Amino acid sequence: MPGLIRNRSIVDDRYTLVRAAASLADVPDGVPVIVPLTLWTQRRAALIARGEAGVWLAPGDDPAALTDDVGRLPVIAIDFPHSTDSRSHAHARALRDRYAFANELRAIGDVRCDQIDDLAQSGFDTVAI
Repeated sequence: MPGLIRNRSIVDDRYTLVRAAASLADVPDGVPVIVPLTLWTQRRAALIARGEAGVWLAPGDDPAALTDDVGRLPVIAIDFPHSTDSRSHAHARALRDRYAFANELRAIGDVRCDQIDDLAQSGFDTVAI
């Protein structure tokens, strides 16, 4: 199981990150998953019905697309395609402050250990390593 950093400790990651999924056929059954926003938008009802599904946002995605779902999503992951991409920090702040997302907010992608404090200040709970 891949690890996560949560509160400066390494913990197991029970979610499977689905980077590329064109349909639900690309999503493994029986495990908690984090799917791309585009798939969530297209197959929202089916993903809610299967349970334990989170969403990941790319820097170009709009967090407002999840306005109706912030109370039901157990995890939202935000991708850092480059460690210096500040749009991901802005997405985290918007989810926490504007949309009151209170569950796990995860940084994924090109994140570095020296960014953990900055990520926490932006609202991230966990960092995928």
